[in-house]
Amino acid sequence: MSDVLTDLLTRLRADHDLDLAVVGADGLVVAADPVEGADVEAIATSIGDHCLMMTALGAEVGAGDPPS
Repeated sequence: MSDVLTDLLTRLRADHDLDLAVVGADGLVVAADPVEGADVEAIATSIGDHCLMMTALGAEVGAGDPPS
């Protein structure tokens, strides 16, 4: 599964000139295709925190989960 995700990330990053990583809400890196020098673990940790905050905020104001 990780190889499939990595292939998709590679194509998506190339098509849109992105720095990209796929992570879970807990900050776990599932697959990544970063540009050279990108700190994937730091990005994943930060994004995981933001996802948890957005989920909690959405529940608090009754807006539901953030879009995927």
